[in-house]
Amino acid sequence: MTKFMLALAAALVLAGNAHAQPYPAKPIRFILPFPTGSATDQIARIVGKEMSDMLGQPIVVENKPGAGGAIAAEFVAKSAPDGYTLFVASNTQLAANPSLFKTLRTTPSRTLRRSCE
Repeated sequence: MTKFMLALAAALVLAGNAHAQPYPAKPIRFILPFPTGSATDQIARIVGKEMSDMLGQPIVVENKPGAGGAIAAEFVAKSAPDGYTLFVASNTQLAANPSLFKTLRTTPSRTLRRSCE
């Protein structure tokens, strides 16, 4: 029993050093399904600048246009679900594409289920 108590005490002392990193601990990426210079791109850059100032981390805007936004959506869906890659989308990518195309590699409902698992 004494060995157990010593092990428990050591675990509690060491557990104080193991804590989650504050968010954000690295740059955040905005992925846009629109070309550079579009209205959405300009808005994302303005919002990104303000967020960067508030959070103290850079916001990187990456444009991945094409295929009605499916390229950007797939890129975001395949990224790590850690909150550092954000999809700046419109109703086309979220509502219209799943209804218009029979084969999409990702849909909002599948991506949401994956990130909640």
